[in-house]
Amino acid sequence: MKPLIVALIIVIPFGGMGQKFESAITHKIVPVFPDSIRRGHVKFIRTKTVSISTISTKELLGKINFEDYLWFGYRNDSVVYSLSGQYIESYSYSIPTNILTDIFSCKYDTSNNIIEEVARDNEGILLSRTIYKYDSLNNCIETTSYNKFTNKTNVETEERKQIDNGISEYVYTTDSVGKRKLMFIKDTELEKNKKTISSYSPDGNITYKIVEEVKGNTTYSIHNMISTDGKVIREESKKTRKKNKELTESIAGNTTYYSETILNDNGNVIQRHVNQFNKVKDLTNYVITFSYEYDSKGNYTRKTIYLDNKPILEINRVIGYYD
Repeated sequence: MKPLIVALIIVIPFGGMGQKFESAITHKIVPVFPDSIRRGHVKFIRTKTVSISTISTKELLGKINFEDYLWFGYRNDSVVYSLSGQYIESYSYSIPTNILTDIFSCKYDTSNNIIEEVARDNEGILLSRTIYKYDSLNNCIETTSYNKFTNKTNVETEERKQIDNGISEYVYTTDSVGKRKLMFIKDTELEKNKKTISSYSPDGNITYKIVEEVKGNTTYSIHNMISTDGKVIREESKKTRKKNKELTESIAGNTTYYSETILNDNGNVIQRHVNQFNKVKDLTNYVITFSYEYDSKGNYTRKTIYLDNKPILEINRVIGYYD
């Protein structure tokens, strides 16, 4: 499990032209600490999750959303960071046997762009290797993948063209025999507090369109996904952040989703209420609460998660510091 890898496919910062556009073709390592590490120069984090409930995973997933289950941070790994906060190596362990399963490492350039990812098994034998190249604006323009035999398996390249208020990205793939083909086209248009992202198939048919606009503390989003049979799947949502509370509301078809998340002064979630319903009935309706123990720097070392006031998971962390 690589908890810090995130797919940056539609994450585009607001602002004017000349800025860095996150690549459409690669996932990047987030160069910040996970799960509310607030203070201190962290050297490593050893995380272990323990079930403290008689409820089985199947029963638990019958009561809560799968996204929330993942969001708990169910992990068993050790992550090493550089002094500047870069994720440089991780060791993953099986649950519950605690046996080392794989090792993942990263290298960066002087602009903090990741230039290499390497995955190895528990004996240190190579599983895969990925190399990234960037242009002068630090946009990723090429991703090359290798298998455990060091054979090149795929090359993805990206070409950019300026359009009104934004940029158009053409993403190509080249297979192991050198055949190159267009994968998709993505247009990103930026206005003052608004961004519009449209993706097209190689034959020019639109596959999705996303519009996001920020008004004060609220972000409004409209997602239109086009299915293979041409049907439009529309989702409207808004997310509001006020002090230590975050509210999310979304409507997709006949289903409404609502969540309220409350954070403490350390930035850790202490309560999450989720209600998903349609015109007929509640689909899910639950409250999850969290309690914490902290170290001397204010970072948590133990998080206990409760469902219906009953403990279900305990996440323990050993944190080492440079200072």
